[in-house]
Amino acid sequence: MALETYVIMGKKEKARELLENIAKQLADNRYMNTQAISYSLVSINKYVESLGGTGFSIELLDKGNKEVIESKQSIVMRDLQVAYNPTTIQVTNTGNVDVFLNTALTGKLPVGKDKVIQSKLSMVVAYTDKNGNPIDVSNLSQGTEVTAIATITNTTGVTIRDVAFSQIVPSGWEMVNTRFTEYGDEENNQVEYKDIRDDRVHYYFDLQPKKSISLKTVINASYLGDYYLPGSQAEAMYDGDYVVRSQGKWITVKQ
Repeated sequence: MALETYVIMGKKEKARELLENIAKQLADNRYMNTQAISYSLVSINKYVESLGGTGFSIELLDKGNKEVIESKQSIVMRDLQVAYNPTTIQVTNTGNVDVFLNTALTGKLPVGKDKVIQSKLSMVVAYTDKNGNPIDVSNLSQGTEVTAIATITNTTGVTIRDVAFSQIVPSGWEMVNTRFTEYGDEENNQVEYKDIRDDRVHYYFDLQPKKSISLKTVINASYLGDYYLPGSQAEAMYDGDYVVRSQGKWITVKQ
């Protein structure tokens, strides 16, 4: 509302300062409800319209290659090939309207280079045999049945809604669908939904303040060989401030 008011009053400097502040909040990982997001986008649209809607013009210099980009649209996207070495990209505004730049990176970390994260959630993953005894999964005999027990704790004083936990297994292991086995009666009634796939299982639940939930996943070491066991992850689906991810490791299935 304040941004719209500045636009109507013609206070361009104050409008731009507020616009940048709103943009930073939208780009942040903090939770925003749909109403706040909607009003923010409406206000930004009013600001963009006040610029005249004449499009923009820039020069992009990447690795010595210059590209002139002219568009009557509000947004233009370009895919840039980046390497491990530091890269400098130069952008020159050759038009008469303000231009805002935003970069987004996507990719996959190399195997074994998992990024360990812990924010407002904690997690402990333990492995046991069928009798509940601790077991080292680094070196299992073929056919061994293992139960992965992940205990996720809400370390804050507020309820976390819509938490998603993912237990991913190596390609040499197989999930055991406990709905049809003797483990079936051990299902945790705190889980709102459980999605079992070929190589992973997803759990969805809410977590009360300072409370924990233990999730059991039954696995069978099925195929001989060396495999990578990815780290487990739990996160609030609609609030990036709540997340925890563990380190993966190499495992072996032997005869």
